[in-house]
Amino acid sequence: MSILFEETSIGAMRLANRFVRSATYESRAAEDGGCTPELAEFIAETARGGAGLVITGHAYVMKNGKAGPGQTGVYGDELIPGLKQVAEKVHEAGGKVALQLSHAGGNTRPEWISGPMLAPSTFRSLHGEMAGQMSAAEIEETIEAFVRAGVRARAAGFDAVQLHASHAQLLHQFISPFWNRRTDAYGGSTEKRLRAVAEICGGLRRELGAGFPVLVKLSSGDFMEGGLEVVESARIAKRLCEAGTSAIEVTGGSRYPGAVPHIRSGIVSEKDEAYFAENALRIKAQIDAPLILVGGIRSFGVAESLVERGVADCIAMCRPFICEPHIVKRWKSGDRSRARCVSDNRCFFESYRAPPLRCLRGDGIA
Repeated sequence: MSILFEETSIGAMRLANRFVRSATYESRAAEDGGCTPELAEFIAETARGGAGLVITGHAYVMKNGKAGPGQTGVYGDELIPGLKQVAEKVHEAGGKVALQLSHAGGNTRPEWISGPMLAPSTFRSLHGEMAGQMSAAEIEETIEAFVRAGVRARAAGFDAVQLHASHAQLLHQFISPFWNRRTDAYGGSTEKRLRAVAEICGGLRRELGAGFPVLVKLSSGDFMEGGLEVVESARIAKRLCEAGTSAIEVTGGSRYPGAVPHIRSGIVSEKDEAYFAENALRIKAQIDAPLILVGGIRSFGVAESLVERGVADCIAMCRPFICEPHIVKRWKSGDRSRARCVSDNRCFFESYRAPPLRCLRGDGIA
């Protein structure tokens, strides 16, 4: 049996295999962020297809942190019943599920949110609007919102939570020197830029206990002038694991102008795959927790080699699961041919223009 189909653990959470459905913006929630039956089915289908862990699309923890229409919310207790549908559906399918917690920070639009656009420092969003700098009190309020969102996730039956600290979302904005130009306790040195994320991790540990897995999706580099670089990302990952983080999912880049995209087209051969693997190796050398690797993995042999060579402990994919939710079952059955996803990114581009997220080849998740 391939190492990819071995059982593994993230903290106290046992997984049936090493395959992870990486978070994506499903654009299937109600206007208030509530989970719909359609959203629950969409997420559960990947668990039915064999993924050991399914991570939901980023859920906004405050009403001014929404990143787009149809995004899932976790900002209030009234959303727990809908979230519970998602957890129950995934469990019925035999999988485990983590709720990704997020805040868009300055990368949102005024018409999507309730309240001011705020970020660690003033900057112009990728949509062109200006975000204001958060006060210390607003940072503390946001930290508490992340912690309360984690408590709601557990109440809804989720097996874990993941902090979205990548792709130019608020927590990434805090840790990256490109966006964070503060000179107070939350900006400047690596430790100060990491402070907000570390305090969220500490708060989640206090509220949820040592046994509840808290994952972090971490940018391994911004690939832009003045941005986060892998040497610093490795130090950040080490610090997060020392603070009790259960696993690090390694990604990089963003949609922000000037950055290398975090989702890439033109993945036509094995040499194009796993484009964050080198960064993952440098981060893995610094941490004692499982490392999940995402980024262009399309071939079973590439995925297997990454685990066998110690680059990663778990393999995460996103677009392949949108196109082919049962790819893990297919690979386990013996058909090890390449993922059917052609990496044209149309699924993402069209989800903003004409939601919901779906594969536009016609054979993916409807």
